[in-house]
Amino acid sequence: VETVNRLLRADDMAGAVRQLERLMTEYPERTHLAIVTGNLYAENGDLERAETLWRELLKRPLPPESFAEVFDSLCCLVINYGRFDLLR
Repeated sequence: VETVNRLLRADDMAGAVRQLERLMTEYPERTHLAIVTGNLYAENGDLERAETLWRELLKRPLPPESFAEVFDSLCCLVINYGRFDLLR
């Protein structure tokens, strides 16, 4: 995670995403890594990828706080990025 923070401070968003994707592969049970990765996808304008990642997370059995965080991330696509099609 330190590497991700260093890359973000250096404004290397693509490098940070690659690092997070690698970490998600190594630690698939760590939901927070996927949530953060989805946030970076969205910030980079890849809303479809963020949505897909978060929807896949919602298919897993998650503790309530993780479910709420993932659901909140999806809701933010509507609020922050105008994805009103998701309101259904």
